[in-house]
Parts: sequence; C-alpha cells; structure tokens
Amino acid sequence: MASSKKGSSRFSSTRTHYESYPFIRGGPRRVEHWSSRLLEALPALPPAGSTLLDVGCGSGEISECFAQWGCEPTLIDVTDAAVRGTHGRTGFPAVQGDALHLPFGDGTFDCGVSIGVLHHTEDCRAGLAELIRATRGVVVIMVYGSLSAYRLVYALAGPLRHWVSVEAVERLPRWVLGIIRLTIRLQGRGVMNDHQIHCLLADSLWSPRVSFFKATTVMEWGHEMGIRLIYQKWLMFHGHIFAFSRT
Repeated sequence: MASSKKGSSRFSSTRTHYESYPFIRGGPRRVEHWSSRLLEALPALPPAGSTLLDVGCGSGEISECFAQWGCEPTLIDVTDAAVRGTHGRTGFPAVQGDALHLPFGDGTFDCGVSIGVLHHTEDCRAGLAELIRATRGVVVIMVYGSLSAYRLVYALAGPLRHWVSVEAVERLPRWVLGIIRLTIRLQGRGVMNDHQIHCLLADSLWSPRVSFFKATTVMEWGHEMGIRLIYQKWLMFHGHIFAFSRT
C-alpha cells in the first residue's frame, strides 16, 4: 500500500507493516469481482492501448482487470514486496514509491486507479490530487466510508493494536486458524493458507493508518480540483467507490 512523506514515522510504519504482511491475492475471483465494479464505474472501457497508473497496486489484481481490456498498466506501491511480487507474476512495469509524491510527470497516463489505498496515507485528498495530476482522463478510487461497518471493527480493535503487536497473528493456535479458514470458505473466498490468514488479519486489524470519509467530502474535493464526478456508489461494508473525469 502506498503512503505519505518518506521522512514520517507513519510512512515508515505503513511500509514496514505491508512489507511483512503484504496484501493477499484473491485470485480470479477478485479479478472478476472488481471487473464488474469497474465496468459499472467507467463511462466506457478505455480504448485498447490506453496507459493506466495503478497507485498502491498491492497484489496487482486491479491492474489485471484493465489489462484484460487491452490497457497497459504501470504499477506503483510503497513496498518492495508488492512491486517485486506483482511484477514477477504479471510482467507489468512496477516501481516502488509514494502515493503523495508520484514519480511521473503531469498527464503521463490515460487513466488512473487506486482501490483501497489512499485512506492508508497521511492525506487522502493529496493522494487524489496526485493521481489526477499524473493522468489526463478518468480516475477511479475506493476509500473507506465514515459509516462503514469496517470503521466499527477497526475502532473496536484499537486496544488490541495498543497492547498486542501484529506479530501475535503468527502465534494463533491451529484451532483458531481453522475456524477463520472455515469462515472464509463459507464466504466463498476460497482456501487460504496460514500466511494468507496472518496477512488478512494484519491488514484488517493492525494497519497503522486508516482514515474514513463521507462521500460528500470526497465529492467536494473533486469539485475543488475542477474534476467532474461521473460515478459514486456506497459499498456497505467498506466505503465508497468514485470515478472522476478531467474532461
């Protein structure tokens, strides 16, 4: 996941966290899921050959959605683990960097995407502005909502984060992992190994920086930046997905 100022402790802790516990792959099921969501959000599929910037690429599955439509993705993530792993698996160009200081010129890419990332930075609004700056067409983002169920989960886990280090996930008894694994299977999310469960719990409960936003707040940012809102949808458990256009 991408984060903020390279000198800040928040930036360092976020990078360290996701180096040790990378965002897990969801496989074809996740690609299919986000393909349908993105098809709803986009006014039209980008023309074949369109360049795409994926900020906070994680496991790279969002870029896979665009690649199957003929786009040419470039990936950026705060962690070396994501950059190396995703580039090695997909072959997409990938660089390690900061979502708030993208190493690309103005309007470098035809379109941009950042799913579940900017709320992990110090300044979500600045992250959106950077994504807009580096692209010349449509951008799609997903951020956590202030009324999402996950906000309650993250808040209730506050004492856990304060008193127990994230490494505790690696000491969970086998029977606890078994219950979690069964629950995940019943949700139709496939079979996860122990390391994947550790990463899932680390991301959900121990992520060092998480912010939550009202949809109206994000829409106001877009208005202030002079970009046009073309799609918005509330995702009940997590938050909101938005598509903005510069034209």
